[in-house]
Amino acid sequence: MKARYNLQFLETFIDSVNNYYVPQSVADEIAVKHDDASNLVKSLIDSNKLEVREIGEKIFREKALQLNHVLGKGESDAIALGLELQADYLILDDRVARGKAQESHLKLKGTLGIIRTLHLDGQILIEDKAVLYQQLKAIKFRIKKELFDILFQDCS
Repeated sequence: MKARYNLQFLETFIDSVNNYYVPQSVADEIAVKHDDASNLVKSLIDSNKLEVREIGEKIFREKALQLNHVLGKGESDAIALGLELQADYLILDDRVARGKAQESHLKLKGTLGIIRTLHLDGQILIEDKAVLYQQLKAIKFRIKKELFDILFQDCS
């Protein structure tokens, strides 16, 4: 979600009948940024495709505070909000955050899984996986080439 190339995936993914939520702390962090990804997220919030939510119940606010010892505030709040809302899944890419979410029995999706699913469903076209890999690396998305090749082996 950090470069123009990934923005098309986010817009395509969000354009569904599902509800998508973002913690208030993440919305606050995005509000002060002025890059393409932040501007897109702001427009998704403004158009009500992404709903900003505070963590409501004390037990989940305490969970977020506990997670803050090992994760950033946004990741901690996302996990706590996912638990509170009993989310179908949580979108996280950070390895440590994913581990903490799995410890809490949350289902996960990541950027690469979303891109792959959209491609396999025919919602986007990956014309050249080598180009996709280079574009992901250009935005400092960390993935081992071997894992990328396994994930996208059925793409052009």
